[in-house]
Amino acid sequence: MPYLAEPEAAGQGGHSPSPGKPGAKPSSPGRWIIRISVDLSSQEMTLTWSDGTSEGPRPISSGRGRRGTAGDPCKEQTEKNCTPVGSFKVGFKGDGDTTNKEGAKMSWYVEFVHGRGIGIHDSQKVSKGQPLSHGCVRVGDTPADDAFAKKVNQNSRAGKTEVVVTGKAPTKPWGKPAKRATPKK
Repeated sequence: MPYLAEPEAAGQGGHSPSPGKPGAKPSSPGRWIIRISVDLSSQEMTLTWSDGTSEGPRPISSGRGRRGTAGDPCKEQTEKNCTPVGSFKVGFKGDGDTTNKEGAKMSWYVEFVHGRGIGIHDSQKVSKGQPLSHGCVRVGDTPADDAFAKKVNQNSRAGKTEVVVTGKAPTKPWGKPAKRATPKK
């Protein structure tokens, strides 16, 4: 069973991929996903296919930042456990059994931020309009979400499919801020 390393091992949040068997082959070799557009502001994803058609928008949940951060934990969208803005290419792809090192399911993982282990996957809760992840883009945890994640995995091409992340996630402080040690006098 392929698995992804725990978030802290990824350096900046997310889940670093570990070797595993690659995702399944595309179901339709002539038609493929050329662009995956992720709008952090609306927490939605849209697919653009090679034949010019689009699919979506579909609800997602992006990174929510670090617990206990003073102020907005994703103010710049570059902080730990936040989904970064930019244009990326699909990299490593997992399969339906992909998990992280802690055993949490991350089925049909599609990496798009190399070195940070941030990708698109299902198997975890989505709350429309609300960031919930450690940096990944979650598509949900229902059977329909699994089918969608599998479609994204099987019809995206490593090194070719572009993932464009725009907007500002509606993140807010959560949890208690970490206590600072007071210097001894």
